[in-house]
Amino acid sequence: MDRRDSNSPVGCMHASASDNDMEGHFSAATTQPSSPRSFLRAGSPQMKNAPWVQVQDRLLKFAEEGDADVDACGELVSCQIAIERFLHGNKDNVEKAAQQMRAHFRWRREERIDCVIHEDFSDLETCEELYWAGKDLGGVPTLTWILRNHDPGRTPPARFVRFLVAQIERGLRRETDYPNSRFNIFVDMEGVGLGNNDGDMIKILQKTLVQNYPKIRKGLYVFPVNWLIALLWESILKPLLSTLQPDINDKLSPLRGEYLPQLLRKYDISQIEEKFGGGLDLVAHVPAPFQPYAQRSLSAMRREHEAKQVFGQAALTASKLAKEKASREHGTPTSPLRRRVAPVPGWIEPDSSSSDSSGSGGEEDKGRAEDGASGAGMRRWRVPLAVAVTAACSRACGLGGLPLAACVAAGTAAYLALSKVVIATLVRPRRRGGRDAEAILARLRGEAAA
Repeated sequence: MDRRDSNSPVGCMHASASDNDMEGHFSAATTQPSSPRSFLRAGSPQMKNAPWVQVQDRLLKFAEEGDADVDACGELVSCQIAIERFLHGNKDNVEKAAQQMRAHFRWRREERIDCVIHEDFSDLETCEELYWAGKDLGGVPTLTWILRNHDPGRTPPARFVRFLVAQIERGLRRETDYPNSRFNIFVDMEGVGLGNNDGDMIKILQKTLVQNYPKIRKGLYVFPVNWLIALLWESILKPLLSTLQPDINDKLSPLRGEYLPQLLRKYDISQIEEKFGGGLDLVAHVPAPFQPYAQRSLSAMRREHEAKQVFGQAALTASKLAKEKASREHGTPTSPLRRRVAPVPGWIEPDSSSSDSSGSGGEEDKGRAEDGASGAGMRRWRVPLAVAVTAACSRACGLGGLPLAACVAAGTAAYLALSKVVIATLVRPRRRGGRDAEAILARLRGEAAA
């Protein structure tokens, strides 16, 4: 096929993308995960025996052995539908399907298929020989080939095949399920003669379509079929047209007689061109824009998977630390210490807003200030309540002969002493634990970002 100069803007753009992908291709120095395929799927034992999984395993092995072309096409290697297309095209032969996909990836790089839609074929487009028209009832687009407009001497066979590949790619890139989009082909045989025969082009075209576009052609409709075409169908025309549809011969449909009623079984009349008896005006028809598509390399997909694992582990650790912090702050029903402490009236509670703030230069001073403020931070109304409760308890225990002032003084002294014990045993360790948890979480976030 015709190859463009690598100094062209399209060629340079593709080359830079390929170089970036190839920098991280599989090598012996690459950090290996627990399983070569763990970043693509987590398969069950039944799925591991599936033919498409066996093809994928072979492709991953090619990439690990240093095949940069396979590594660069990570989207296709990870796509079950794409693998099954090549697998069915090789009659479920795993080894042949893997080798064909490997050759397809090399073809995509060598022929710069990702950029072919932007190449200039204006000289061939003006001939109106090959173009996209309407869609069938299932929404599958249709590529129309006006065969009488083909001139073998207009351009070299390899360049025409590249033009046909560009047209196929342009149509399929407008579909959301690219590169597994399907398409139909209309072949208009009216006025076709021996001067339109191009055997050299057919040889290149057959190899290109069979090797690189298996199982995406839905139907091939050939019309009109007159007595001469019917006479030459089995001997000349069918083998030639089978080039466009080599893997599904049952969909090669010559439409004999009135072809419009036959097309209406598959198409709405608004999706059939006016020259074929329908209502589609190609001049007013605006094609859909290209859908965004970018290949990701297997190396990039692996790095993304490993980064997600690191962030996931960091998130689990942070969640665990947050639960432990909340448990220390609010207590749990099964904690015997909190069962003893919680009912005590006037208990000192730390200020959560002050314990959450942290600073690199003043954490110790802040801790001392908070400890000093803890006594003053008691609820003012709880002190007289504690005194009253102490006085009432003393009288209830038979100490009614003591003066009330002595009971108040004894209750206050006992309350202050108990407050110091609580601060030393619970409040300070809890603040220290909170600061330690924040430091651990910050370290984990830093490691994940690195």
